[in-house]
Amino acid sequence: MDGRYLRYYILYLLIAITISGAVMSWKAIGVSQSHLTKEILMNFFNKVKDFPYIRWGEGFFIGMMLTLSVSAVASYATPIKTEIKIVEVEKIVEKSVVVKEPIYLNKNDKQQISCMAENAYFEAGNEPTKGIIAVNNVVLNRVNDKRFPNTPCGVISQRTKRVCQFSWKCEGRKVVRDQGTYTKAKKIAEHVYLGNYSDVTNGAQFYHADYVSPSWGRVFNRTTKIGAHIFYRG
Repeated sequence: MDGRYLRYYILYLLIAITISGAVMSWKAIGVSQSHLTKEILMNFFNKVKDFPYIRWGEGFFIGMMLTLSVSAVASYATPIKTEIKIVEVEKIVEKSVVVKEPIYLNKNDKQQISCMAENAYFEAGNEPTKGIIAVNNVVLNRVNDKRFPNTPCGVISQRTKRVCQFSWKCEGRKVVRDQGTYTKAKKIAEHVYLGNYSDVTNGAQFYHADYVSPSWGRVFNRTTKIGAHIFYRG
């Protein structure tokens, strides 16, 4: 309650109690309210002394009013402050369970991966990882193109009467001499085959070494250069 209204409330209460006490006192001494005069009032106050219960009542009301006044002033002067303390609760974060399902590679899958690994070894064995990925991207982009065979092994072995699509296929029997490089090439080829790597060539189906300039390089759209190879889409 606002302090101003509280003071008014106490004042009205004092007036009401005083009037009630006076009425009770007048009735106790047989005084009629309709014949109140100055002389009657004087007689009233004189006769009050003869009624100890009324005096006690007055003392009770005065004491009660003093108590209420002190309480009101104290509550108004020192308002009660309620402090709300927020207790931090430790958050529990549930981590999703990742279940890795084994991938089954059948005989044909393993054969296609071997073809891609061998091709990457001879075409880009000395290239960084991205360069090896790029050569494998070209193989799979051709697989998805109707102009070429529909398997990696078919794409890599494709040739015309005079030209091999991948030059090392026309250089006689090739032998893998660096097992470490081949193992790396095979691992990358498997990831590309399974779709774990994105296409870093932007859809290229052709490429050549940067030290040669084939005529078709002026016809197809160049997409990027990675390592020692330039890639085209055509």
